[in-house]
Amino acid sequence: MKYIGNVQSQANAEVFAVASGALGNGKTCIVNSDGTVSVVSATGGGPEAGTAVTFEDTAAISYICSVFGQNNTFTVVYRDHGNSNYGTSVVGSVSGSSISFGTPVVFNSASTLYIDLDYDISGAKYIVCYTDGGDSNKGKAQVGTLINNNAMSWGAEREFKNGEVNHNRVRYVANAKILIVYRDGSDDAHGVVGTISNTAISYGSETDISGGGIIQNLVFDSNAEKAVVFYLDGSEHTQARTATVSSSSVSFGTAAALGTAIQQSQCASCFDPDTNKIIAAYKTTGTAQGKARVGTISGTDISFGTEATFNSDNITLTSSGTPVIYDPDEDKVAISYRDAGNANRATLIFGTVSGTDISFGTKFDYDYNTATNKELEQTTLLYDTNSDKIVSSFRDEGDNYNGKSLVISAQGTNLTSENFIGFSNAAYANGQTATIQAGGSINTGQSSLTAGQQYFVQEDGTIGLTADSTSVIAGTAVSATDLIVKG
Repeated sequence: MKYIGNVQSQANAEVFAVASGALGNGKTCIVNSDGTVSVVSATGGGPEAGTAVTFEDTAAISYICSVFGQNNTFTVVYRDHGNSNYGTSVVGSVSGSSISFGTPVVFNSASTLYIDLDYDISGAKYIVCYTDGGDSNKGKAQVGTLINNNAMSWGAEREFKNGEVNHNRVRYVANAKILIVYRDGSDDAHGVVGTISNTAISYGSETDISGGGIIQNLVFDSNAEKAVVFYLDGSEHTQARTATVSSSSVSFGTAAALGTAIQQSQCASCFDPDTNKIIAAYKTTGTAQGKARVGTISGTDISFGTEATFNSDNITLTSSGTPVIYDPDEDKVAISYRDAGNANRATLIFGTVSGTDISFGTKFDYDYNTATNKELEQTTLLYDTNSDKIVSSFRDEGDNYNGKSLVISAQGTNLTSENFIGFSNAAYANGQTATIQAGGSINTGQSSLTAGQQYFVQEDGTIGLTADSTSVIAGTAVSATDLIVKG
């Protein structure tokens, strides 16, 4: 190897310390408070939340929805109370445990209600649907395109209902097709198929879903290639019906009751591609507990497994956005809700699907602003497949209901921004005196590195090309196996 300039002695860049736990050769290490060293690892101690970042601070926001999309960015849409209640979008990107946002862009210059958002992964387009309060509460939708990775450009608005609508939901279903479901001014529920062409949408004929009731949620099962719509019937029971899209039309299967008790208008759902199941979370009337059931599509119908409780106290699920998502890194379902048994704090809980049942772990309070005794409201989740993190967007009651987002890591770690010390130069047993290659030394125990690339310590102890939630530089690769440790 050729050296340029003054070279620090390798010996001077080594640290000797007692191993706390076994150390593998070439492993990333931290220094503990007692002076011992340990391997960097995910602690399994549960989720951790980053710092909330503001994307809208002019006044209150509502009808918050978000989706992960193109070029490792995500988009949030909302009603901006500080700008005449206009429909607005903003693009964000995750870096470690932080988030950066572009400039908000208005998509509807009028009072905008009942907003929903989805992403067409095949065409790299975004679809927002809403009620236009500036035009007799008609139902409209627009197609968005990501510009410069930091803003949305929205196409012309297209009416899907020339009349009053509310509780709108939209999902991309494949082949440039979207399904929009909504309730009209007569309280009847309907569905309509839209076809995307560049930035325009054309619609098929309206199809009835039910004779009454509020649309609660819409989810797409990519395995069965069918959507499922959840809605309240005339007796205010939550019903679910499958939706089959064919060309520009949609047909609905037989209604299936979500539960035996009357359900309120708080029901959210997601698709688990690992088990090919649909998970519905909801709040029961009377006890107001958090419940969930696993749904299975067979043919044109859906059936549900055993009801499981994820929170025995009064809960609130947001009536907009997506408070239930699938986390592919954990192979679990994440549910966000407000927990009345814990001062209405924003809470996250993970569920594991097994067959037609679901079981839950320990709930996690991620309300960062606990000192104000104010809550995070209308929380909506997305999963960032680039950073392998969950992003929660919400309005902050403790800060004038401004719009904010924060990153949630599913597992804890023993890594901090300050305790990384270097790499072990060999394997050591617990209690042995270990040699740690610290800043300025060259660790030769790596593999598959790219020379000239900077690497970051990951929270599970590996190294990677992008920062994890805890951003720590490991060093710079000089060959496939050698890394100059960052000082």
